[in-house]
Amino acid sequence: GLLMTNGNSISINNDAFQTFSRSSFIGVPNLFWMVILVGIPAYIFLHHSRWGRYLFSVGSNAEASRLSGVNVQRTIYMAYTLSGLCAAFVGVLLAS
Repeated sequence: GLLMTNGNSISINNDAFQTFSRSSFIGVPNLFWMVILVGIPAYIFLHHSRWGRYLFSVGSNAEASRLSGVNVQRTIYMAYTLSGLCAAFVGVLLAS
């Protein structure tokens, strides 16, 4: 990226894109609402679903998870996919 831009930062000058991060809804900034929008489903997903328990299990001991019937490779693949999706979401929010 530094080679392509010669070390310069690129700014986005679209007002509609920038307005989202600067506005608020009922006195609370929109970026905080995005935290709620992602945080509550993530909590429910990780703590109240089978896949969330599998994810914690694989993170603690992958071999024990494999022996108990968890598809470790698929669980790790999905964890990295969701992590990348969340990172992309945060990148768009930071850019705005």
